[in-house]
Amino acid sequence: MEHSTLPVGAICTLLVQTSEHSVQTQQCSKKRPSFDIVKEADENVNVTTTMHHGSSSTDYLPPDNTVEMHFLAYAEDAIDEGWYGLGSRSYGIGLSETLLPDRGRYEGANYRITLIFHDLEQGFETQIGSTSTTIELSCEVTSTTVDFLAEGNMQGYIPIHEFESTDNHPAVEWEPSDCHVVLQLDYDPGMSCTPSRLEQDPPLDPNLDYTTQLTPDIQIDYRGRVTGTETEQRFPKAIDHCLLFDDLVIVGLDPDSDGFDDPSFQYEKAQNLVAIDSTGQVAWVAEPATSYEGDRGYYYTLWRIDDSLFAKVRGLGKAGRMTVELNPETGEIATTDI
Repeated sequence: MEHSTLPVGAICTLLVQTSEHSVQTQQCSKKRPSFDIVKEADENVNVTTTMHHGSSSTDYLPPDNTVEMHFLAYAEDAIDEGWYGLGSRSYGIGLSETLLPDRGRYEGANYRITLIFHDLEQGFETQIGSTSTTIELSCEVTSTTVDFLAEGNMQGYIPIHEFESTDNHPAVEWEPSDCHVVLQLDYDPGMSCTPSRLEQDPPLDPNLDYTTQLTPDIQIDYRGRVTGTETEQRFPKAIDHCLLFDDLVIVGLDPDSDGFDDPSFQYEKAQNLVAIDSTGQVAWVAEPATSYEGDRGYYYTLWRIDDSLFAKVRGLGKAGRMTVELNPETGEIATTDI
């Protein structure tokens, strides 16, 4: 994964890399694409959460009206030419294709996405490379969306309802307003890799592989291995997804898969969410979510809002699915409503 340098005070313009040493400004009409971002419809989902170290979700507001959102997404069909919906089990946004990293401009490419909304322009430098994008855009609020603009040209948007409490996720207690957003896109080739894509000719990504260098210290092999600076963890299950949370990599194991034959990690049912530190050591295993009937579910997606970590659980028998907040330092369940 590429890590962008974000010097304060740089002038932000929309730059699209056209060769190793040249860029050009992308001009897009201020026209919202007509596609809808499709997310899964969770049934029997109940959400109760406490935001940001115990402050009530009804009165929570970050300092200076700033909010950070970190989530996983994949590129859906480009229904309108030049536009992609980046959808997930938690959030969804629409973006101009020109903002996507070069290697990840295809249907099914997986991303880790960070959105940081600010009242004032931060002066981040635009960088669009082979596996990552960093860009600061201005925001204009409409009745249905927060539009992302560069020099008045439409470059993307997030629906207003993504900030509201629904059956899919808790509310983001931020009042949408005309502001600025810093957008970070990190293409994850390992999470995007499948046997069929490896065999595709011509390849969607010529360098596609099951491994991703997530940070300078951590490499993920989605077949079931995490390698740190001192040791590695081999899992008997394949890795379905992962999310960075400060110095930790939180990996979700696929309970219906096979991983390594010589695992170093002893997997137990319903304990499929594991945090790994930069050395490769296990920091914690998430507390299993349990229904009133005693059914244990498994975690199948996660995301971050400011300093809070959220995850979805399914496989809870009659209770269906639910959303929980986890303590990011211990993996214990902080809040839940089954």
